[in-house]
This record gives sequence, C-alpha cells and structure tokens, in this order.
Amino acid sequence: SSFILSVALNNKVPFEKVITHGFIVDENNEKYSKSNLAPSIDAILNKYSSDILRLYFSSVDYTKNISICDEKFKTIQDSYQQFRNTLRYCQSVLESFNSESEVNIDLTDNLLCDYFLNTILKPLEQSLNKQVIDCNLNTIVTKLLNFCKQDLNNFIDLTKDIIYLNDSNFKL
Repeated sequence: SSFILSVALNNKVPFEKVITHGFIVDENNEKYSKSNLAPSIDAILNKYSSDILRLYFSSVDYTKNISICDEKFKTIQDSYQQFRNTLRYCQSVLESFNSESEVNIDLTDNLLCDYFLNTILKPLEQSLNKQVIDCNLNTIVTKLLNFCKQDLNNFIDLTKDIIYLNDSNFKL
C-alpha cells in the first residue's frame, strides 16, 4: 500500500489526515451485510440521479452510520432542485451583465439589501473555509443549502420587487 511504501522509502506518511466512516444501514438502523443486501447503486441512480447520490453522501455525517432510505433521498432531491433553481435564476440575471460597460460600479452606493447580503456572505465564507480544512463536507452542504433556501432566496425576492418597481430613485 502507499502507506507502507511511503514510510519505508521516505520515513513519513503520504497524507495528513485519515478519514474513517461508519456502516451503511437501512431505515431501521440495521447494518447491511451479505445476507441483508443494500439497494444497488444502479437502482438508486435509475430512480434519482448521480447528482442526488453525490449530494446525499456529501450531506451525511460520514463518521457515523449512514442510513440509506427513499425518504432521505427525496428530501435531498427537493433541496437539490431548490438549490439548482436558485442558481439558475442567478445565472439568468447575470447573463445580461456586461462587465465591459458595467465595470465601474459605485460600491458606496449599495442598496441596503446588498449590504445585508454582504454581511451574511463574509461570515459564511469564513465558516466554509474552516469546514473545508476540517473535512466537514456535511456541514458545508448544510450551510450552503440553508443559505440558498433562506438568505439568497429572500435577497432574490427583495431584488425582484425592486426591479419590478423600476424606479431608479428607490433605495432600500
């Protein structure tokens, strides 16, 4: 293995951290084994998608037993769809942005809602950076999904209202 070779040749381990995981269990917390077979990956992929499967395993605490059941996949699928739709809306808004003509944005003239979003983003960024260092994928996914569901969607709703008011003098 790479561990034995690295220690033998370089007198050091080939990694900084070791991550272990729990068992895969069913909804009754019974461990899957050779006699109690887990659902096949193909069955899960056919019913959901690879993105849902990745997001699910990124969102669970891998240091504990991981439960596989339809209800949890459906919850993750709902979160994924909301996250995806929010990002698609943001992308559609940015499509009309022309960086060449709009590069001189006066940051001192921000709307209050922009300031609000920026005050939320800075601590979120710091927290996510710490979670990346600590290898806490489930916390990263949870924080991003919560940010998208709550803060970003509230910001989008508010800015939609401002856009629809279409009053260049309106400040919030």
